Amino acid sequence: MSDVIQVAINRRARLKTELNKVEAFLQMAEEFKKDNDPDAGLTLAKSTAPAPAPKQPEVERPRPMSNGAARA
Repeated sequence: MSDVIQVAINRRARLKTELNKVEAFLQMAEEFKKDNDPDAGLTLAKSTAPAPAPKQPEVERPRPMSNGAARA
């Protein structure tokens, strides 16, 4: 069997595993929807709180020299 075919078979196996995970998630979501409110659809709640400000990168500033040797 050529390497290309083996790579394709391995990829197919990984995709099947991922699809099984998606199916399990969807089943869980359907059960969750049934348990909470039979008339409600699966919706994502939007947060009304403002988004946190992005963290500013730390900037290393030069430190002043304590002795005068480096000063010109």
